[in-house]
This record gives sequence, C-alpha cells and structure tokens, in this order.
Amino acid sequence: MMLGVLWSLRAVSGAAVGDSTLTWATEAAWQLSKDGAVGLRALLKTLASPATRRWFLDTQTDPADLGRLLQALAWALRFPSIYSLSEGNNRLSLRQGPNEKQ
Repeated sequence: MMLGVLWSLRAVSGAAVGDSTLTWATEAAWQLSKDGAVGLRALLKTLASPATRRWFLDTQTDPADLGRLLQALAWALRFPSIYSLSEGNNRLSLRQGPNEKQ
C-alpha cells in the first residue's frame, strides 16, 4: 500500500522520482517500522536522517532522487487532509487499502 501511496504522490506532485527510489523507500519504511505502521511524517523524518541518506547513497544510483522524494513528502504533508489521514488519531493504515477492514 505504501508503494501505491508514493506512486500517487509522485504523480500528483510532479516529482521526477524513479521507481527504484520509491521501491527502496517503501522497503526502508517497512524495515524501520513496527509491523508496517508508519505515517508519511515519520517516513519523511526517517528518510531525511543522515544515516538513512548514507544508506540510500550506498544502495541507489541517483542521489538527487532522495531529495526530490523528501520535497514531495513535505509538500503533501502541508495539506491538512493528507496530514490527518497519515498522522491523525484514526489514521489510515498505509499497509492496507482504504476499503479493507482496519
């Protein structure tokens, strides 16, 4: 589900982020989270950390891709509805689809 969210974010924001970077970010979020429960804000903070940036640079070919992804995440979180879905009390699980029982 997170990969679908990031693909949608890329399409809506117009960010030129490669598929490999979105896949990497999804896998990193899964590995760094507790059972896949991670919001977009937490993803933004984690991907922006120096350790994660080094990990990205060690494993990916386009260093600027991470910066573009971070900008797209920060842009999306400025919208109250996106922030609420991701971070609110009754937030949507980004691992499950919106029509699945939570």
